[in-house]
Amino acid sequence: MNCYCQSGRNFNDCCQPFIQGQQLPGTAEQLMRSRFSAYCDGSDVATQYVANSYHPLSQADNPVAEITAFAKAAHFIGLQVIDVSDELSLPESLQQRLPEFAAGSPLSFSTVHFKVQFIMQDKLHLLEENSLFIRTDLQWSYLDGTLWDHPTQKLSRNDSCPCHSGKKYKNCRPHRAAGQPV
Repeated sequence: MNCYCQSGRNFNDCCQPFIQGQQLPGTAEQLMRSRFSAYCDGSDVATQYVANSYHPLSQADNPVAEITAFAKAAHFIGLQVIDVSDELSLPESLQQRLPEFAAGSPLSFSTVHFKVQFIMQDKLHLLEENSLFIRTDLQWSYLDGTLWDHPTQKLSRNDSCPCHSGKKYKNCRPHRAAGQPV
């Protein structure tokens, strides 16, 4: 099976080892892609992975139950990585919130700008975010992000399905998952 993250690699060799805790993502982009793949997978292990990949400052605001509910309600059909910026300087306001920074731990910062398309409640959604990731020691985590506002598109029964299956929306169940061949 192709990886949901649309890397062109096999899921077993791409994001699955991260989701199953067999490997740590080596870059912020790998963490972002594996989080996307975990949402697509939607299993308990995968949604727990998403929850665990939040920085401790953000974990309380993102409970596993909400992550699981969203993963089960949304059908993810596309991921586009727009830009990755590594080794950024962190704003002082954020430095003060991070205990690792105050403790003098070596930190790396990266942003990943991406777009995700998903279908939920007969609407096509576009999520665009510039995410901030922090690496302490060898562990990357997601801190937060800036979202762009995009309108949703109501899907009519006779529209072509946006999952690129070639079927009309009314006849397309289940939808083709992100990264899977047409």
